[in-house]
Amino acid sequence: MASTTLSSISDIQTDYHGRVLEILSGNLPETLLFNYFGDFNQVKVDYLLHIVETSIIEAGDKRQTMKRICSVLI
Repeated sequence: MASTTLSSISDIQTDYHGRVLEILSGNLPETLLFNYFGDFNQVKVDYLLHIVETSIIEAGDKRQTMKRICSVLI
């Protein structure tokens, strides 16, 4: 991925969203697993972990898989 020399938060946000849209358009080989721009606090982390845990359990994956993915997220 290219480096950036942007200075203002507005420029960074515009660049960020452009890169996300590029990934979502399917023109790049990358896969977007999570997208968030803004303040990140403990409540949001807890909610994200809950969503991931629920999704993994509903998919029928092993509990060990859930633990590994949540460890990466933390």
